[in-house]
Amino acid sequence: MPSPQHKLSDLLTDFPDAVAIAVIAENGDVEAVPRPPTPAAVAAVGGLLHVADRVAAEMSEEGPVQQVLVDTPDGAVAVVREGGRCLAAVTRPRPRSIGLLLYELRTLHDHGEAMP
Repeated sequence: MPSPQHKLSDLLTDFPDAVAIAVIAENGDVEAVPRPPTPAAVAAVGGLLHVADRVAAEMSEEGPVQQVLVDTPDGAVAVVREGGRCLAAVTRPRPRSIGLLLYELRTLHDHGEAMP
Protein backbone atom coordinates (compact mmCIF):
# COMPACT_ATOMS: atom_id res chain seq x y z
CA MET A 1 0.00 0.00 0.00
CA PRO A 2 1.43 3.42 -0.95
CA SER A 3 2.56 5.67 1.90
CA PRO A 4 0.64 8.88 2.76
CA GLN A 5 3.55 10.85 1.31
CA HIS A 6 3.23 8.92 -1.97
CA LYS A 7 -0.55 9.50 -2.14
CA LEU A 8 -0.05 13.24 -1.65
CA SER A 9 2.71 13.30 -4.28
CA ASP A 10 0.36 11.56 -6.71
CA LEU A 11 -2.26 14.23 -6.04
CA LEU A 12 0.25 16.97 -6.88
CA THR A 13 1.07 15.17 -10.13
CA ASP A 14 -2.62 14.80 -11.03
CA PHE A 15 -3.36 18.47 -10.29
CA PRO A 16 -0.61 20.64 -11.77
CA ASP A 17 -2.33 23.80 -10.48
CA ALA A 18 -1.63 22.64 -6.91
CA VAL A 19 1.60 24.20 -5.64
CA ALA A 20 1.55 22.79 -2.09
CA ILE A 21 -0.27 20.10 -0.15
CA ALA A 22 0.04 18.94 3.45
CA VAL A 23 -1.55 17.11 6.35
CA ILE A 24 -1.74 19.58 9.23
CA ALA A 25 -2.30 18.57 12.85
CA GLU A 26 -4.67 20.47 15.13
CA ASN A 27 -1.70 22.18 16.79
CA GLY A 28 -0.45 23.43 13.40
CA ASP A 29 2.36 20.90 12.94
CA VAL A 30 2.83 19.64 9.38
CA GLU A 31 2.67 15.83 9.54
CA ALA A 32 3.00 14.69 5.93
CA VAL A 33 4.02 16.78 3.01
CA PRO A 34 5.48 16.11 -0.44
CA ARG A 35 5.78 19.84 -1.23
CA PRO A 36 5.52 22.03 1.88
CA PRO A 37 3.35 25.10 2.11
CA THR A 38 4.95 28.19 3.55
CA PRO A 39 4.57 28.75 7.31
CA ALA A 40 2.26 31.66 6.46
CA ALA A 41 0.04 29.32 4.42
CA VAL A 42 -0.13 26.82 7.31
CA ALA A 43 -1.10 29.63 9.68
CA ALA A 44 -3.69 30.86 7.17
CA VAL A 45 -5.30 27.41 7.06
CA GLY A 46 -5.73 27.54 10.84
CA GLY A 47 -7.19 31.02 10.57
CA LEU A 48 -9.57 30.00 7.78
CA LEU A 49 -10.88 27.08 9.82
CA HIS A 50 -11.29 29.28 12.90
CA VAL A 51 -13.30 31.91 11.01
CA ALA A 52 -15.35 29.25 9.20
CA ASP A 53 -16.17 27.59 12.53
CA ARG A 54 -17.33 30.91 13.99
CA VAL A 55 -19.59 31.56 11.01
CA ALA A 56 -20.96 28.02 11.12
CA ALA A 57 -21.68 28.32 14.84
CA GLU A 58 -23.80 31.40 14.13
CA MET A 59 -25.71 29.63 11.36
CA SER A 60 -26.42 26.21 12.82
CA GLU A 61 -25.85 23.85 15.69
CA GLU A 62 -23.87 21.38 13.58
CA GLY A 63 -20.26 20.58 14.46
CA PRO A 64 -17.18 22.34 13.12
CA VAL A 65 -16.75 23.04 9.43
CA GLN A 66 -15.45 20.02 7.52
CA GLN A 67 -14.31 21.74 4.35
CA VAL A 68 -13.36 25.22 3.21
CA LEU A 69 -12.61 26.53 -0.26
CA VAL A 70 -11.30 30.05 -0.77
CA ASP A 71 -10.58 31.24 -4.30
CA THR A 72 -8.72 34.55 -4.73
CA PRO A 73 -7.02 36.26 -7.67
CA ASP A 74 -3.67 34.98 -6.30
CA GLY A 75 -4.72 31.34 -5.96
CA ALA A 76 -7.00 29.06 -4.00
CA VAL A 77 -6.86 27.16 -0.72
CA ALA A 78 -8.86 23.95 -0.30
CA VAL A 79 -9.08 22.35 3.15
CA VAL A 80 -10.87 19.24 4.39
CA ARG A 81 -10.99 18.37 8.08
CA GLU A 82 -12.33 15.78 10.41
CA GLY A 83 -11.27 15.55 14.00
CA GLY A 84 -8.05 17.39 14.67
CA ARG A 85 -6.26 16.88 11.37
CA CYS A 86 -6.82 18.58 8.07
CA LEU A 87 -5.60 18.08 4.55
CA ALA A 88 -4.86 21.34 2.75
CA ALA A 89 -3.85 22.29 -0.78
CA VAL A 90 -2.75 25.64 -2.19
CA THR A 91 -3.08 26.35 -5.91
CA ARG A 92 -1.88 28.79 -8.54
CA PRO A 93 -4.21 31.60 -9.60
CA ARG A 94 -7.38 30.55 -11.40
CA PRO A 95 -7.09 26.79 -10.95
CA ARG A 96 -8.98 24.86 -13.60
CA SER A 97 -10.29 22.02 -11.49
CA ILE A 98 -10.57 23.23 -7.90
CA GLY A 99 -13.84 21.36 -7.35
CA LEU A 100 -12.25 18.09 -8.40
CA LEU A 101 -9.22 18.79 -6.20
CA LEU A 102 -11.51 19.38 -3.23
CA TYR A 103 -13.27 16.09 -4.00
CA GLU A 104 -9.94 14.22 -4.16
CA LEU A 105 -8.81 15.77 -0.87
CA ARG A 106 -12.06 14.67 0.76
CA THR A 107 -11.70 11.14 -0.66
CA LEU A 108 -8.11 10.78 0.58
CA HIS A 109 -9.06 12.18 3.97
CA ASP A 110 -12.19 10.04 4.38
CA HIS A 111 -10.31 6.85 3.53
CA GLY A 112 -7.37 7.80 5.77
CA GLU A 113 -5.03 7.35 2.81
CA ALA A 114 -3.17 10.61 3.31
CA MET A 115 -2.85 10.46 7.06
CA PRO A 116 0.44 9.30 8.60
